[in-house]
Amino acid sequence: MKKLFLIAAVVLMATSCSRTLTTYTSTNLQTKSQLQTATTADLEVAENRISYTMRPTKAVQDGGKDNVINAAVAEALKMNGNADVLVDLEYVLELKDGRVEVITVTGHPAKYRNYRSLNK
Repeated sequence: MKKLFLIAAVVLMATSCSRTLTTYTSTNLQTKSQLQTATTADLEVAENRISYTMRPTKAVQDGGKDNVINAAVAEALKMNGNADVLVDLEYVLELKDGRVEVITVTGHPAKYRNYRSLNK
């Protein structure tokens, strides 16, 4: 009787642990679409060279050296006529314990003018 009960228990456990297999499928349709545009502009570069010095905040320093340079360039452009780009960029970093204490950027401010499409 014990053997029959044990066999019944094993069979019952084996059938109750059956696995259900679920299959999911998806279809990605290949679409052929392109959006291309080409725009060009003239660059007006100022003859005068500007210089801007700043002491970056801790938040700017935490972004790394490139972040400090970008912040200094952005401030220099804002303070000198709100130009678009600083051409012939040069910068000098003063470091203390591996952090930028003072940065000086110099260059020619320039503005983009006469935007036009090359796709006609």
